[in-house]
Amino acid sequence: MGKIKSEIGIFFILLFILSGISYFLISETETSKAEDSIAAFLLVYSPFLAAIITRLICERNIKKLGWKFGKAKYLLLAFIIPITYGIIIYGFAWLTKIGSVNEQITIMGTDSPSGFALIVLFLIGIIARSIGAFGEEVGWRGFLTPRLYKLSNLTTTSIIIGLVWTIWHLPLMILANYGGDFLILKVLFSCISLISLSFMLTWLRIKSASLWVGVIYHASHNFLIQGFFDQLLTEKSSTVNLLGEMGAGVSICSIVIAIIFWRLRKKLLQPASYIIN
Repeated sequence: MGKIKSEIGIFFILLFILSGISYFLISETETSKAEDSIAAFLLVYSPFLAAIITRLICERNIKKLGWKFGKAKYLLLAFIIPITYGIIIYGFAWLTKIGSVNEQITIMGTDSPSGFALIVLFLIGIIARSIGAFGEEVGWRGFLTPRLYKLSNLTTTSIIIGLVWTIWHLPLMILANYGGDFLILKVLFSCISLISLSFMLTWLRIKSASLWVGVIYHASHNFLIQGFFDQLLTEKSSTVNLLGEMGAGVSICSIVIAIIFWRLRKKLLQPASYIIN
């Protein structure tokens, strides 16, 4: 157990240094361009670099990060979950008239795509989002999740990773206006969502032995919420704190998801018999 704690300690030190450098570079970038800057790209790969360097320091290899894809059913579940709550949240906004359909929807620079073009854009969009998601998920799900789980349990692991995930995003919210206005609310909703969703992602990571469940979920969520559903409805003042990835809608749905996967915790190998892979 001492070896695992040392690995986690080194990971956090490296994450702090690498993320700090990236945030400094972001602070020197114009706010409107910061989120899409090279510094922001370096930031999302700081968990990746921290995990890889830690493994090389401690074991001189990059094994035990969940590189295998695992069973398809877990990958499919990771893909379907954000589609499901996206339909629920935005469908509710449309049915209650607090949001109206945008007649000029733009997906990846294409105005009002339909049919085959829409499917192609979906695939391209998710693949594109996977590039950034991979940088984060090698750190969060590949490295940190199995090691924390080995030392604790589903609940503790999920809460710690959710808090780390929130704190790690916080400077980006401030420096690059990530997530929009209303800082206090978006930090609150973000914290609730990231902790709650960590229950699902921890469960899937341990059950599948694959970091790719996190990559697929992360990419699917980011593209569908930011790149599709947010484009589908015309923004109104009544939807500002409901919709979006840092809105109340995702927070409420993520709490329900957390409860479901927490109740499924007995289906996981217990930490004492769990082998990190």
